Formats: sequence, C-alpha cells, structure tokens
Amino acid sequence: MTVFKPGDRVHHAPLLRTGTIRSILGHTLAFIDWDEHLASYASTTHLEPAGEPMSKRTDFLDADGSPMTIEGRADHENWAMKFRDSYREFTPANAPALALAILEAAGWPGDYPGGVSNQIVADLRRVVEITEQKAKEAAEQKALDADALALCLASAGLPAGNGWPPVAPKDLWINIAKVARKHYGVTK
Repeated sequence: MTVFKPGDRVHHAPLLRTGTIRSILGHTLAFIDWDEHLASYASTTHLEPAGEPMSKRTDFLDADGSPMTIEGRADHENWAMKFRDSYREFTPANAPALALAILEAAGWPGDYPGGVSNQIVADLRRVVEITEQKAKEAAEQKALDADALALCLASAGLPAGNGWPPVAPKDLWINIAKVARKHYGVTK
C-alpha cells in the first residue's frame, strides 16, 4: 500500500490528472489541487506517484507518549527527526550510523531467538564501516589532488587558484605527489 502525505505530487489514474495533495482526510480521501487550478477530493486508492520520489515519514510515540517523527523529502537534501517542536537534521547517508547508534543505545544485540538482531547490528556496523572508509578515501584523494595541483602550478611558475593547466597531465602530477609524500614522509 502506498502512503501519501500532504505535498506529494500524484496522478489520478482513472482521470489522468496531475496535482498536489493538500491534505489527507481519513484513510481514503485526499484533498488535491489539480494542476493548481481546481481543488477536489479523490480516493487515495486511485492515486499514483507523479514521477519524483515522494516524502517518507515515520511517526511513533515514545514510552511517555511523546510523538517523534522522522521525515525525508525528495526536494530536500537533509532529512529531519522531530521531537515535539525540535528538529535534528541528518542525511540519508548518515541513516545507518544513526540507526546503529539507536540500536546500540537500546541494548542491541540482545538475546533474541534466532540471532536475527545480531545479524542486523552486524550488517549495520559493516555499512557504517564501509561508509566511513569511503569518506576517508575521498578526503585523502581530495588532499592528494590539491597537493598535485600545487606542485604542478609551482613547477610552471603559475599562481595558486588557476586550476589545472590544460596541457598538464593530471595523472602524472598525482603520481609525483604520491612519491613526494612517500619520500618526504608527508601524510594527510
């Protein structure tokens, strides 16, 4: 079952109209602006997503009955967790680390039948490790590229900030930067 939320772009399949959901009324009806000209009710059973990904939202109550919402929107880079009236943003790339932190704080993995929770936590840890490793490698590559560019510009007597000269072989200068780091013990 597809869950629609206010602001989602939808098609009304039987009538082939496109619009934006203004509000959801109960479980079956939506109040929709059709092509921003006409507003009407439509059964959500006849609605289909209109191309772009829809928002994703999870609502639940904590042990004290306080609401918490986790929401991501297709048109926004960051997602948000809302606790009452307070928001905390995170990116989808950070979601596995956030989920792992929540599970570990809750005492997972625990002694659950079948060891399913152990595998969930192990998988999340692996995803977090891979994500952190890729981020570290990307930062190292960016620093190496900057060093290679600095060496290239210095050797040509050009001021910094010019970017790569069109005739400079970038791969050659990256290799020179690697050798210079190794030879002179420079690491970043």
